[in-house]
Amino acid sequence: MNTHARSTTPGYKAILVSDEAFAAIKAIQLSSDDQKLPVRFDLKDIATAFVLEALNVPNIREKSRMRAFAVITQTLNQLEEKS
Repeated sequence: MNTHARSTTPGYKAILVSDEAFAAIKAIQLSSDDQKLPVRFDLKDIATAFVLEALNVPNIREKSRMRAFAVITQTLNQLEEKS
């Protein structure tokens, strides 16, 4: 039996996401629709649910890779311009 209580980490930002993605996930976590749920979601739960739902979007894997490539290219171009 696991004796460690699961701790929530409100406000903790994993290195795996950009500031923009973190803000979007945080907004989902804090949103309160008409349906009131008797629980406060941890960011890990929201991010996991979001990713699993997104995997059902047609062509999401290719779109994700292309978006990541565009971000990397933009970052490298900005670094090159500063040099």
